[in-house]
Amino acid sequence: MSDEPRQQVPMRLNDIVQRHRDELEVALATAEDLAATDGAIEGDDIAATLDDWWAIAIRDLTEDRFLLVFYGENPLSGKLRQASGVRTIDLDRNLIQTGSAIYSLGQPGQGDPPVEVVLDLCSELHRRGLGERFGVPVTWER
Repeated sequence: MSDEPRQQVPMRLNDIVQRHRDELEVALATAEDLAATDGAIEGDDIAATLDDWWAIAIRDLTEDRFLLVFYGENPLSGKLRQASGVRTIDLDRNLIQTGSAIYSLGQPGQGDPPVEVVLDLCSELHRRGLGERFGVPVTWER
C-alpha cells in the first residue's frame, strides 16, 4: 500500500482543486467573467450548438486572470461537448468563439454541472499541466 493519501473523486466544481486553493479556483463563471470577454463575433460558420451549457472559469488567483471553458450537450448527437479557451462571447447573438471554432449557445444548464463535466475538467487541468500541483484527482486520459 502507498503512503500517499487517496484522492476523493470530485462530485462538484469546488472539489476539483485539493491543494493550493488560494492560487487556483474552478467555479461557475460569473456575469463579470462573461462581460469581460464580451465582443462581436464575425462569421456564421457555427461548429455546433451547446444546449444545457455551463460556463466554467478556471481562475489563477495569483495573477487575477482566468480561462473560460464551456460545456454543453450537442443536440444533434446528444453528447457532451467542450469548448475550451473561449476568447470572445457575443452576448447579443449567443455565440462563443474559441481559437478554432464558433459555437451557438442554446439554453443554459440549471444548477451545478453534472459529474461528467467535473471529471472532464480534472482531465483538462492535467492536460494543461496543472493537475499534480493543485492536487486534482486523475480521472481519465483524453
